[in-house]
Amino acid sequence: MYSLSPGNAVNYFNSGDYLEFYVDLDAGGLYEASFRVGTGVASDVAVGLMVTDHKGDLTLKSVTPVTDQGGWDAFYNLTAQSQQNIYSGINTIRITGAGSADFQFNIDSITLTRVGPINPALDGDKDGVPDTSDNCPSSPANETANAEGCVPSQLDTDEDGINDKIDQCDATPAGDFVDALGCTSTGGDDDDFDGVLNGADQCGNTPYGMNVNAQGCSVFSGSDADNDGVANSEDTCANTPALEFANEQGCSSSQVANTHVVNVSVNANFKRSVNGVFDFGRRRHMTAHTAIHEPDWVGHTDKLNYLFNTLDVYMGRDNGSATWKFNDTTEDPNKPNWPNMDYMVERGKGLREAHDQNPLFKRFSAEKQLLIAGTNPHALYPTLSWFPNAFTWSGWQPKNIETSAAWVGQYMEHYFANASNGYVGEQLPEYWEVVNEPDMKMKTGQFMVTNQEAIWEYHNLVAQEIRDHLGAEAPPIGGMTWGQHDFYRRDGISRFADDSYDQWITNDDPVLQAEARAFYRNAMATTVDDTREQDWYQWDVMWKGFMDAAGDNMDFYSVHVYDWPGENEGDTTVVRRGGHTSAMLEMMEWYDVKRNGFNNRKPIVLSEYGAVNGAWDNRAHEERYDIANIKAFNGMLMQFLERPDYVIKSLPFTPAKPLWGYMPGGCGYDDTVACTTRYHYAMLIEDELNSGNWGWSSYIKFYELWADIDGTRVDSKSSDVDVQVDSYVKGNELFVILNNLEATDTTVNLDVSGIASVQNVELRNLHFDVQETHLDRHHMSAAPKTVTLAADATVVLRYTLASNVAVNNTVVEKKYFGESVSGGIEPHRISVAGGAKTLYINNVSVPSGYSEAILRLTVSLYPDEDDKVGGHLSLDSITVNGTAIEAPIDWKGPKANRAERFFGVLDIPVPVELLQSTNTIAVDFHHNGELTVANLIVSEFTSEPNR
Repeated sequence: MYSLSPGNAVNYFNSGDYLEFYVDLDAGGLYEASFRVGTGVASDVAVGLMVTDHKGDLTLKSVTPVTDQGGWDAFYNLTAQSQQNIYSGINTIRITGAGSADFQFNIDSITLTRVGPINPALDGDKDGVPDTSDNCPSSPANETANAEGCVPSQLDTDEDGINDKIDQCDATPAGDFVDALGCTSTGGDDDDFDGVLNGADQCGNTPYGMNVNAQGCSVFSGSDADNDGVANSEDTCANTPALEFANEQGCSSSQVANTHVVNVSVNANFKRSVNGVFDFGRRRHMTAHTAIHEPDWVGHTDKLNYLFNTLDVYMGRDNGSATWKFNDTTEDPNKPNWPNMDYMVERGKGLREAHDQNPLFKRFSAEKQLLIAGTNPHALYPTLSWFPNAFTWSGWQPKNIETSAAWVGQYMEHYFANASNGYVGEQLPEYWEVVNEPDMKMKTGQFMVTNQEAIWEYHNLVAQEIRDHLGAEAPPIGGMTWGQHDFYRRDGISRFADDSYDQWITNDDPVLQAEARAFYRNAMATTVDDTREQDWYQWDVMWKGFMDAAGDNMDFYSVHVYDWPGENEGDTTVVRRGGHTSAMLEMMEWYDVKRNGFNNRKPIVLSEYGAVNGAWDNRAHEERYDIANIKAFNGMLMQFLERPDYVIKSLPFTPAKPLWGYMPGGCGYDDTVACTTRYHYAMLIEDELNSGNWGWSSYIKFYELWADIDGTRVDSKSSDVDVQVDSYVKGNELFVILNNLEATDTTVNLDVSGIASVQNVELRNLHFDVQETHLDRHHMSAAPKTVTLAADATVVLRYTLASNVAVNNTVVEKKYFGESVSGGIEPHRISVAGGAKTLYINNVSVPSGYSEAILRLTVSLYPDEDDKVGGHLSLDSITVNGTAIEAPIDWKGPKANRAERFFGVLDIPVPVELLQSTNTIAVDFHHNGELTVANLIVSEFTSEPNR
């Protein structure tokens, strides 16, 4: 908005923007609309007029082109192309930017002139049916309407969600999930799960347990001489030894002579329990960053069904709907910069009722639709930006955190199903995140005018508002949802100084100008950012500061963690899967336990994880971007599964069809604008940009790899920390998951005990070329002794047995938290330079039977490759209660890492017989850095396992 003489005008109306007014008429009438507008754009500019119709629906009445009469401020009067009936009672009048150009017009005024009584013969869409009898207003001019005024694009005769104009299967049976053309579809690319895509599969119904050739047809003994599951014609390694799984070329681990060999033991009869938790938890971890009500799934119900029902994946996360519902909220007419709470009650009721009436939503269980939900900073948080994204659609913005928090409380009560509204509508979220990644926008070019203290207090206020509105029904509430988790580093983002916005704030009245500048300076001012350029700022201020200021009011801590791959092919990655992720979680857990005690420890919700690089944003998509994410998905998930009692929810960053991220901005929602670059992180992609031909990205292979895995976690162990292993028993099935954190092909020798009468073992092998992702499937009828785990690959072995596994032993894993390494002096870390450092871990209950122990040290060290004798990451010595033990040199994570420090955990096996109730540990590091946390993991077995 800007000043004119006299009055004000709205400037730079964008395509899709709108202004909304409400009028209450005693009597209806026929009206003519006139707009006083100006534009500096030569073409594709139009003003749209929407008005409440006779049924109470907001309907497009006219689209009138706007022409350039001499620039943005050359205003002229423009009469709408058609008149419209406006009925008695409360009506909505909406002015829209209806052209396709990015910028549309400036508008000074709107005049509605009554020209007569209601005209019953008025036919606004000129389809031959008067408006008062028209069941489908705004019919396109290029289609023929039926007697009710509806054209094929407005009808869905078979009620499959695809309009009749597009529908190529116009009699779809009720209940079928359909593709974008309205035809029944499974939604998958490999319907018989044999590793051959439907398009190449000549035998589309291969029974489970059969090996197939490249054409998807069963390989029989006559055509597979060495019985390795690979047809003779495709087998490059004859005479594959029995009990060795072959790769797609027919070669087993002994035939390719991998130089790296790892031993993995699995005890399928030992339940592994951590703080009473021992299940896989598909609902906790097999999740997708999407929600059923997103428009991304329109026309793809078959894929929606495939992901959530066939592959048994769970939704998800939703920040977008709360954001647009805030933007939709009108301003309190009696209180500037405050939401209209009465409007929210009625609007929430309408949206809840509409949600309940959607038949698609009812086809998925309530459990499938439990979401992590929250809001984005713009426009709900008082960002104080004067750019359009900081204002609601009706032109107001919050000025303080109290306003924003009050809106959240009202929103949670009235926009979701709960006791106060009879449980009508969308169910309450499973978890509520207060605000998404405020650190990425705070004091940046994205104009979030705020400070750390205000964000922390905002979390407290939102928690209080939600609990006040919902009482015992309030979902768990958490934060900080930071995007930065390099705890050892300074701030990773360049931020503006506290007075940087002053120069842009001007007013003819010097008093008002001074007040405005002071308002912005106060909003930016902080007492905690003096150390922003110093190491450990991200922990000392951003995370520890949040835990101190708002942790008591949080039910969980919300975390995002990403690898940062190189911009170009061949560049080294900043790797956070592996030791980095473990170190982050160790520090958070240790400090929370120190503050509140173990019984009051707040769990972790990992609401985003994967791999990102901002330098890719304007580049054409490459498969290596997906590969980087899938590597991170698998590596990080394996770490979360190690902490089943602590990480209570994890969510890989897998948006469905995120058109909001396509370049140029907004192109994906406007058919008239060709997109130049797609968003790189997506489940659904076009085979060719702007083609509208949508299919699965390689992300689907991550979910196909993990399909069916469930059950009781059982004991498994790897001889190499870079080969992650986890195992689960479900009835007569055993799942063994192996993940390679190193870029080295590895032979894995398998020693599986506690099972008998193996009938089939399925191998799922997810591996990569430079620009291609592969998911292979093979079978054998006996337990394999060895398998090749390719560089960065993940393998799932699914054992099917003649009878249920007898899980009749137990291993209980217990964590003992060390004393502050600094002796209790803040900030609870010490330099490791200059000789052995003494650590204490007390109150340990030493087991009497067979047990295993791991000393876990969280460190930030001068970088180097690990597994290197005398390297910077090695230990010169370590003693436990005066006895020297072996100091490993191989730490979790890939050798190549572009991070500026080695931030990770050192997992050091400790003989249990050395442990005491009070333990003194001396560690002499070879090089320098810092040590922050020392913890001890003790696993107590009911009997001795097979190792």
